[in-house]
Amino acid sequence: MLPMLPDAFYHLKSLLNFLLPLSADALHVHVGLLLFIVALTLMKGRSQRFAIAFGVVLAACLAGELLDVLYDYHAGNALRWRNSMKDTVNTMLWPTIWTAVGMRRAWRNARRNPGSTPDSRARSAWAVR
Repeated sequence: MLPMLPDAFYHLKSLLNFLLPLSADALHVHVGLLLFIVALTLMKGRSQRFAIAFGVVLAACLAGELLDVLYDYHAGNALRWRNSMKDTVNTMLWPTIWTAVGMRRAWRNARRNPGSTPDSRARSAWAVR
């Protein structure tokens, strides 16, 4: 059962590379950012939504890299650690930046409005002023 999952993941990545006119590196960036935005949207109004969305992207990224390593291992290929690190950085770059910005804005808003609740601070952190 375990060898089938890395193969399926590899074929899905190959299909995406074939269908979309993007490099593999660009796909990592776009998929990471898309997953981050979807997770943020689903967590709307929660005070820790940036940290949760970051965790979702990180978990998906690490799971994908684990599947890549397992695929290479079962195919008899050498493990490509440098490639895995590059993929992780490409996937996590923008979610990391947006998490830092979003959490900083929420923290600054909390300092300005000390009596508000965490959820109301999260909702108003991105409000247009």
